[in-house]
Amino acid sequence: MSEALSLFKQRTVRVLLLVYLVAVPYWLWISLTGQVSSVHNYVWSLIFLGIFPVFAGVSGILLSKKWGFLSAALGRAIFFFSAGVVAWGVGSIIFAYYNLVLGIEVPSPGLADVVYVLSYPFWALGLINLGRGMGAGYKLRTSKGKIAIVLIPIIGLALTYFIFVTIVQGGVFDFKDAGFIKIFLNIFYPLGDFAIITGIGLIYSLSYKMFGGRFKWPINILLIGQFVLYCADSGFSYTAIQETFYVANWVDLLFAHALLLLSVGVNALDIQGISSRVRAELVTFAPRAG
Repeated sequence: MSEALSLFKQRTVRVLLLVYLVAVPYWLWISLTGQVSSVHNYVWSLIFLGIFPVFAGVSGILLSKKWGFLSAALGRAIFFFSAGVVAWGVGSIIFAYYNLVLGIEVPSPGLADVVYVLSYPFWALGLINLGRGMGAGYKLRTSKGKIAIVLIPIIGLALTYFIFVTIVQGGVFDFKDAGFIKIFLNIFYPLGDFAIITGIGLIYSLSYKMFGGRFKWPINILLIGQFVLYCADSGFSYTAIQETFYVANWVDLLFAHALLLLSVGVNALDIQGISSRVRAELVTFAPRAG
């Protein structure tokens, strides 16, 4: 519990949680008053799915420099997780521009999707470097690792197929009257989510006991945030197919939670104030951490 409470010592984390305490009541008011296409829906999305993630992601990118930036595993993990959050925020700002300025309620597929797509390879690279730093690469060569590398992708693919094809698409991919971009996005988003859920499964199955102390909670929060993002993508795909999606609905609230968790997890990995024992524990992650 003391490790979890230590998260609140980070100033950026406190700011992120304060923003969250504003976002949820605002969303509840919008939902309870039955607003589905008002300016409040679009402003909520602009602030909490756009501006807020960009701020949090830039803060994480600056933090990655303390951990060796791209020359150390933790530095790369923080950078790519943060870059993915920034990309998502920029995509949401573009989405809000279509809503507020051009009067288009759901501009998808559109320019926002081009930026959203960038976040998935960033997050995948973040998971890869997080796994490397926690020793997953070494453990893949063990008998347990060989079993995991076979079973986890199968489980992830089956789960993704069940959600995105069986539930969302009603059992089939219907590409009739769909343009190239829509076809690409209908394939890319499930594959991106499959890669993310597989990465989470491999890290938890092979390396979840490797880290403890102060950094256990930030890493768990990062992985939980990725899973919540997976659930939010599933919800968006389902409501879009059912034509029930609107800006600032329950799916967007789920996206806001996912981005908050990713942002808190990244920014809680601050090097300031950690003990020499914890620094030694992090030598694999950031051998040049000062």
